[in-house]
Amino acid sequence: MKIRSRLFGLFALAIVSSIVLPVAKGDPILGNAPVAGDAFSIAYEAGNTWGAAISFTPQQNVDLFSVTVWLTGYTGQNGQSVCAGIWNDANQLEPFFPSKPGQEIASLSTPAPNDGSLAAFTFYDSSEPPLLDSDSKYWLLIYGAGGQSGSSLNWVDGSSPTGGATYDGSESLAIGNFSPASLTTPAFSIDSSSEINPVPEPSTLALAALGCAFLFRFRHRK
Repeated sequence: MKIRSRLFGLFALAIVSSIVLPVAKGDPILGNAPVAGDAFSIAYEAGNTWGAAISFTPQQNVDLFSVTVWLTGYTGQNGQSVCAGIWNDANQLEPFFPSKPGQEIASLSTPAPNDGSLAAFTFYDSSEPPLLDSDSKYWLLIYGAGGQSGSSLNWVDGSSPTGGATYDGSESLAIGNFSPASLTTPAFSIDSSSEINPVPEPSTLALAALGCAFLFRFRHRK
């Protein structure tokens, strides 16, 4: 009897585990691979900001999971830090970035630095990941932050981007202003999540199965 009870307990646990799934990384919305060379400088010094942004247009509604960029020289020394965010294309003339891209819709967490060697650094949304609408233009903005004497790092060159979004180009950010569109493409990956709701409610079938397991155990105890 004890063996049967344990088996049905494990059976019930397996059902619950199978229907409560964590958020998982899905296919890239858009991305490429790093190649030789430095695309843009990322820095912050004496109140001035340097960085870059790429613009893209999803072909269908997608929920953002993470953003990965390939950097060199990111050591964290002298208060060096990197900020990343997803912005819309509303052109609302934000005071910090007066020309583009618009308004920030997702502020991404900053990963830890390394010894300055080329590496992929992944940024996550610390709150609820945003839903990116199809046929709407967005920007991935990477810029420097930190102390007044923060050293610069580099966002490296990338190959031609591919994926389920249209790549609209890149622009450099210098002293808080964007330059005209650049032919330079940095290395990046914008990833979606396979699920929008990370913890779905148990289905009716699963609840019924748990009820049957409980009744079976109760009858055998009698």
